[in-house]
Amino acid sequence: MVAVVALAGCGSRRDYEEFVAANTAGGVAVEQTDGGMVAAPGSAGGAAAASGAVPAGTSTARGSAGSATAPAVSAGKSPQGTAPRPDPAAGAAASGKSCAISGSTITIGNIATQSGFLGELFNGLPEALQVWVKAANACGGLGGHPVRLISADDGGDPAVALTLARRLVEKEGAIAFVGLANPLSVQGVASYLKDEGIPAIGGESSSTVYYTNPVFFPIGPHAAVIGGATADVAIKRGAKKLAVYYCIEVPNSCGPPGAAKDLAVGSPAIKRIGGEVVISQPASVAAPSYTSQCIAAKRAGVDGIIVILDGPSIGRFAGNCEAQDYHPKFIGISLGVSRTLPEYPQLNKDNFFAPSIVFPWMDRSLPATRAYSDAAIRYFGRPIVGPSPAMAWASGVLAQEATKGGLPANPTPADMLKAMYTVKNTNLGGLTSPLTFTTQLPRVMTSCYFVLGLSNKQYLAPEGAKCVPVDIRYP
Repeated sequence: MVAVVALAGCGSRRDYEEFVAANTAGGVAVEQTDGGMVAAPGSAGGAAAASGAVPAGTSTARGSAGSATAPAVSAGKSPQGTAPRPDPAAGAAASGKSCAISGSTITIGNIATQSGFLGELFNGLPEALQVWVKAANACGGLGGHPVRLISADDGGDPAVALTLARRLVEKEGAIAFVGLANPLSVQGVASYLKDEGIPAIGGESSSTVYYTNPVFFPIGPHAAVIGGATADVAIKRGAKKLAVYYCIEVPNSCGPPGAAKDLAVGSPAIKRIGGEVVISQPASVAAPSYTSQCIAAKRAGVDGIIVILDGPSIGRFAGNCEAQDYHPKFIGISLGVSRTLPEYPQLNKDNFFAPSIVFPWMDRSLPATRAYSDAAIRYFGRPIVGPSPAMAWASGVLAQEATKGGLPANPTPADMLKAMYTVKNTNLGGLTSPLTFTTQLPRVMTSCYFVLGLSNKQYLAPEGAKCVPVDIRYP
């Protein structure tokens, strides 16, 4: 087993330890061992862990969702005193939603790449899942059942991912997975989940498997649509002559099979929406410099560079171009939007944008988007920054939407799978593009995207919570 998920990745160990400390006063007990998983059970899940359901070698965070509040603070304030702490149960009662939990505890799994060179992409994801579990268990869990969630880090290794999936299903009794985030290794679990009939709900959705495997239920449009959306973002901001550089490390997500599908030189799809791709080439996140790419783009008259790389690579790319006195607009993808990106001064000039498959995490214009930030303050003590945590939250909300009609007394994977097909024409209150699941494959999703921006070291939502339509299709 690889490192404990909530303790892996840049900066996440501190966050997790602070999260545990902030909740200990509310009844969360913590057992730390050298295993490869962490359980975030919320209410009755704590009882399951305490009774021995989590084996030796697994880290757990246990407690009661009803009592798992932060330490005592001034009335109406968060631990930092920066925002009110809402009562999720009271809010649900006001809307007429039942918060009763009466069923047996159900176990949900999660596998995410929290270490290795892609680890930074998913910082904050396990914390967001823990927040979701606490918020869900404070009001109905899943279909009236309290949730015990176990998350694991596969390090980007397909073989490790399969080992973890088998353990979560066969040893821990997971009946579904929520928020998978392992683009390098998702193929390692795809066939197993299909054979076992275990649904994978939401997730980062960049790989084709999310749209062609009947047990996968993506949270938004295919990577090819988001790839085309990067051009749409640039064109709508006046950059119409485009260069595209896509990562070689994750070809199924970044390259021609995925995000770069419609981003070839002379692409008719991009011409149809008003732009022109004049350069389209692979690049590596490990490249020491992108100076040659900057020079080539400058000579070609490019005014918008689509950089399908990770956050640090985008930052270095912009720095290399500025050194050449070249100042195009930079367009990334949401997986490249990291906590470190605002640290690059070359990207803090209203010149960086990115499409996202889920809502901008900083938006509070809708009840559903406010619920996310309020829950983070209530259960984590501060906002959780980044599109990956927002994706994890939306994935959990999707599971709640699917099970709102209730689940049997002792739910099985088949019950969860059946529930997913009850999802019809919902955007989860504005968290996603409209979602409808049928048995048709490949899955056809609505082609729209949310917009992220960066200015003065702060992420922005230039279009608010609007899902912007784009004339790009998959398949």
